[in-house]
Amino acid sequence: FVLVRVEGAGPLVGEPLAGMPAWLERAATFALRLGRRVVHTVAANWKLVVQNFQESHHFRLVHPSLEALTPAARSASEDTGGAFLTGTMQLSPDADTVSLDGRRDGRPLVCGPGDERTVFDAHVFPGWLISLQPDYLLSYRVLPRSAAETDIDAAIYFHGAAFKPSFDPSSVYA
Repeated sequence: FVLVRVEGAGPLVGEPLAGMPAWLERAATFALRLGRRVVHTVAANWKLVVQNFQESHHFRLVHPSLEALTPAARSASEDTGGAFLTGTMQLSPDADTVSLDGRRDGRPLVCGPGDERTVFDAHVFPGWLISLQPDYLLSYRVLPRSAAETDIDAAIYFHGAAFKPSFDPSSVYA
């Protein structure tokens, strides 16, 4: 990920990363490769998109398959006081990751040691959403089109060792 400061007012390039969550620092981000990219437009204000990302209480009604993998009752949010608003979701006992079948299918871990049963989320103000699963990293750029429409550019990164002939990046949620 590259952060650029355009000439003019605003924070220095390093300031947006102040308060980076420890789980992101522990992750093997050096080994990540882009596996899949999905771009779509949603009929919602960008603030609602961010709110939807940051809470999982709607899973039971809207995303029952995600609720089965990461129950809302096992989620929490935390304001770290910096640029990152973070959250966690614990995997259900039957799941190894957040994928269509709850399995990693041989994909190597990218999370840090001890983080294998947790999904970590962060909103980096104003429009970057990150979700670290045990075996992949989701990165969402949230781009407002209007007060009622938002473009979402989702990139899914996997450990470089996952890219074998049988590798299927579409087996995880985007």
